[in-house]
Amino acid sequence: MTTPQRPRRPRADSGEQVLRHLLEVAPAGLTRAALLERLGATYTPSQVSSGTVWVKEVGASREGRPFAWSRRNGSGFPDDIRDWIGYELSQGRRAYTVLDRLLKSTVDPHLQRHPEDPVIRRLHERFSTAVREVGIALEELKHPPATPTGV
Repeated sequence: MTTPQRPRRPRADSGEQVLRHLLEVAPAGLTRAALLERLGATYTPSQVSSGTVWVKEVGASREGRPFAWSRRNGSGFPDDIRDWIGYELSQGRRAYTVLDRLLKSTVDPHLQRHPEDPVIRRLHERFSTAVREVGIALEELKHPPATPTGV
């Protein structure tokens, strides 16, 4: 028995639908399973995932709503600034780890084998700077200053 084909959709179309549902429940969030349930059988898990990526890349900024994700609440637009900061820090740590591992596992050995290559020297310089700066920012934000009154 074959499953019926669901129509292909541009990512923006899936994103608009995901965004609509997230805004309807804001400031609460929706897990991926809840989004799938709300969108019905016409959306695949892949379409929901790509729609969520579109929300992060386009929809949140367009709506002026900080996006956040947590294991407990799923994706959404929470009102609590602590949720925003927590998500920003976790994504910052993730970006730091990815760049640091790339630098140590590939860029450093490449530079060791071809130190005369201006492209790899420049790449090493840029990635090292990015890792250093993100690392400094994450250290400074371990104990963030108090949030403004009324927030």
